Amino acid sequence: MPTQFNTLCQIPRLHLAWNTVKAKGSAGGIDGISIDAFEKDKRRQIPKLAEELKAGTWKPQPYPISRRKSQ
Repeated sequence: MPTQFNTLCQIPRLHLAWNTVKAKGSAGGIDGISIDAFEKDKRRQIPKLAEELKAGTWKPQPYPISRRKSQ
């Protein structure tokens, strides 16, 4: 019986997730890869991501927190 994590790591699920990200029309992630660049390479990137997630080797980059000056 597949676990929920394994289900989420399946390539079709990751494609659905990618389509959701792409539909937002944002500039891209903190990794510096643009939406257009990922789209052009998604057939390689999504399976690679699936394997890294399953192997436990994928490491998210830290999200930069900007500090606002107090007013």
